[in-house]
Amino acid sequence: MYETDLESLSIGSIDYIYLVNYGPHVLDPLLDAAVDEYERIGRAAIVKIERFEGIVWLAALAALLLEAFFIFRPLEKQVRQALNSLQASVTQLTDIHQRLVEAQRLALVGDWEMDVASPGR
Repeated sequence: MYETDLESLSIGSIDYIYLVNYGPHVLDPLLDAAVDEYERIGRAAIVKIERFEGIVWLAALAALLLEAFFIFRPLEKQVRQALNSLQASVTQLTDIHQRLVEAQRLALVGDWEMDVASPGR
């Protein structure tokens, strides 16, 4: 077909029939249809991806809420209780220390400690 001269191209020749039936004008609608199909498939894929992203976002949000209510809140409550208990112990020890110092002052006595591990000091 491509080697045929334009002068030798006649209505009855095989090259002419091929050119008329399968020429560039036949390819345009086929190419347009293929492009339309790819665009339709692409839009459908984008919609599926957006739906999947929504599901992933909701799953992540649900996981965060579950962690907040079932892990972090109870943990925070336990930490607060431990801190309150430690604060009460510090307050109690401070009061005891003050009473001991006052009792030693009134009794005119004191206390000392000896470090047995280092006798030279």
